[in-house]
Amino acid sequence: MATHQILAIAMAAVVIAPVALASSEAASNADLLCLVIDNTRSIAPCAIFEARHAVAINIKPGAEDAVEVCRQVQASLVKQRMFFDGDVWRLDITTPASGGKVVASCDLPQTPK
Repeated sequence: MATHQILAIAMAAVVIAPVALASSEAASNADLLCLVIDNTRSIAPCAIFEARHAVAINIKPGAEDAVEVCRQVQASLVKQRMFFDGDVWRLDITTPASGGKVVASCDLPQTPK
């Protein structure tokens, strides 16, 4: 099973009541996202940067797989109806080979309007 499929399964296992969080509560979603990612994909602890509205992870595969991880995280969050309200939050992905540079970045799902 591909590792990005494992992430999708782990995200689907998170039971979340459909709720849109206000900006001040968006960190709760970020915390939950980090918990799932730390237990499935990340090779270093997930980091939350509230000031810049970002969740940062470091994964083992290369940049081309990082783009797929972004897509899988976005899809899993939408499927679980886990949205970020207010400011746009982003998922930033680095790999060991990138020297700390972001190789893929994507917006986390916003509350549907």
